[in-house]
Formats: sequence, structure tokens, C-alpha cells
Amino acid sequence: MAVLLDVAEKMALQPPGGRGVLFTAFDGEEPPYYLTDDMGSQDFVRRPAVPLEKIDLMVCMDLVGHAVGPAGLPPEVRGTVFALGAERSTGTAAHVDRLSRATPGVTVRRVDAETIPPLSDYWAFWRRNVPFLFLSCGRWRHYHTPEDTPDRLDYAKMAATSAWLERFVRETCERPEPHMEFLPGARDDASTLRTLLDLGQVLAPFRPEARQGLALAERLLAACDAAGRLPEARRPELLGLVGELEGGLS
Repeated sequence: MAVLLDVAEKMALQPPGGRGVLFTAFDGEEPPYYLTDDMGSQDFVRRPAVPLEKIDLMVCMDLVGHAVGPAGLPPEVRGTVFALGAERSTGTAAHVDRLSRATPGVTVRRVDAETIPPLSDYWAFWRRNVPFLFLSCGRWRHYHTPEDTPDRLDYAKMAATSAWLERFVRETCERPEPHMEFLPGARDDASTLRTLLDLGQVLAPFRPEARQGLALAERLLAACDAAGRLPEARRPELLGLVGELEGGLS
């Protein structure tokens, strides 16, 4: 919420050119409402403030306040923010890649949206073919526990994330396309594997098991087709790597 409010304040003081921006904080995202019609985001798409077909990109944030991995890991890992769903709309993946390291203190790394189960309010928009981008630092060991307290947040990273997001939103508003097309059949396993390789190379000196993961990620990347898709028979290997990474960094 702090990142959303910070970006909203800056946008209000200096409105972007081109497209408009609607800031929304949804309620009812947690169980027992999650993935039900009682989620606030589900209510929004049923009764949208603007027609859904006029929404070029829904940007969703969840769990963006903490560093990735335990203390002692390099900033290259700790400063990661994962971006899911960019492959589902025209031009967004290239835009995110171009800005991946544009803001000191944060590195935005792409992951395909189907790599994990739906985890936040972007799901309501995805189901209705609205382009989306989901930003998250992933689940960590304090998630949904009494230990998830303000003193554990990484405030410098949050400030960097806010600066990155402000730039991304402003540039999105000024994109020349009249409308961003949703790509329902798109999948980019290669982007997930490149993220795993980038992180694995940094983690290898600290985590011996990361070296094994690197070898498998390289083989899987070589197995992707020209569109970046893995054969279905090999996707369990990719999902297993992602699970191992999340478990090792939580």
C-alpha cells in the first residue's frame, strides 16, 4: 500500500502524458475470499469504474516490501522484484526487460505467469483478458505469521521499487500504441529460465545446490522453442526448479 500511495502522490503532483491512471486498493483478497466472487477485484471487474476494454494494463503488487532471501546474500539477489504476466500483452515484456536494471536498488526480473498458481488480484483481470503485470518479491518465511512485522521490511528497496514503478507507469502512459493487445495463448518459459540462471549464478558461491539447478536450467532453456515455450513434458522440471528457488530463499 505504501508503494501505491507514493506513486499515486507523485502522479497527482505531475500527471503523466497520454493515458490516464486509476489507482485502486482491493479488499477481500485473503482467504476465505480468495478466488471467490467476494474478492474486491472480482467485484471491480463486474462493475468496473471504466470499461474493461479501455484498460490497457493492470499492474498488481503483492509482497513487495521485503528483501529476497536471508541476510548475507548479495544485493543482486536481495534487490530482486519478480514481474509476472508481461508476456501476456504486446510490448510489455520488452518494456520490462529494458527497465530491468534502470533503478538503483532494485532489479526487476521476468517470470511467466503460469509458473506459479494465481496469487493475487491480477487473476480477476487475467480471466477477462485484460493485460496485467504482477510485481512481487515472493512468499517468505514470515508470510502470514505474527513475525511479518514492519521492522522486517526493506524500506530502501521499497523506495527503489516505487521509483521503478513510477517510471514504468509514466512510460506505459506514453506508449504509442492505441491499445495494448492481450495475448491469451502466450507463454514465456524462457524468461523464467533466464531469471533462474541469473539468480543461480549469483547464488552458486553461497549455495552449492544452486550449481545443480544451473545445469538443469541451461538444458531446459535449450529445449525451449522459438516462442520461448518448453515442451509440456518438461514443464514439471521447470516448476520444480522454481519451487526449489522459492524454498531456498524463503
